[in-house]
Amino acid sequence: MSYSIPSGIAIRSDGQHLLLPSSLDRREIELVVGHKAEVLRTLRSEQMTAAGFYTQLPAALLRELQAAPWVVLDIETTGLTRYSAPTRVTGSTHIGTGTWTTYRAANPGVSLSTRPRIRVLTVHTAALGTCAWDLDALPQEDKLQLFNVVLDKKIVIGHNAGFDLSWLFGETPARPRFLLDSMLLERFRFKCLHIRMRRKSLNTRLASRH
Repeated sequence: MSYSIPSGIAIRSDGQHLLLPSSLDRREIELVVGHKAEVLRTLRSEQMTAAGFYTQLPAALLRELQAAPWVVLDIETTGLTRYSAPTRVTGSTHIGTGTWTTYRAANPGVSLSTRPRIRVLTVHTAALGTCAWDLDALPQEDKLQLFNVVLDKKIVIGHNAGFDLSWLFGETPARPRFLLDSMLLERFRFKCLHIRMRRKSLNTRLASRH
């Protein structure tokens, strides 16, 4: 494209809107708006995979994550723990609808890593909605910065968050200010409900004896 996109601009996870860095002046903002369709097309290919996973951490996106007081997060990993044995892959190992042999033949030059690692990080905030990163495609410096910003002094919300944090704490020294685990809340709610039901049953039996 003929228009030079200012650095730091991010495409929103919906692929239809932009996040602008605070460093842009009024004239630069007007130029971005005037070239919005071109900018969206370019950033959609540069900052995202075809499936909508981010492969970069632009300044505007980083700023929004830093400003968020709370985040909901979830990770996908290639192993149960950081110390799990790597999966053994052979030519007959199933990948998608075929095998590793057929996949490699259809995708020359592709490589495969089975080391235990965090593969995808998904984050939800009030301002950004839901965003997900392909961590294998994200540069190492951006990856560490992302881990830091979604944890450091944040209110972190998750389900079975102990699993997510056991991985993330191995990547960054950043720690959340408060943790809300919906799995533990549900267990506590179920336990309280069970106690109330037993108490009600006991009261009913006692009342029937009088």
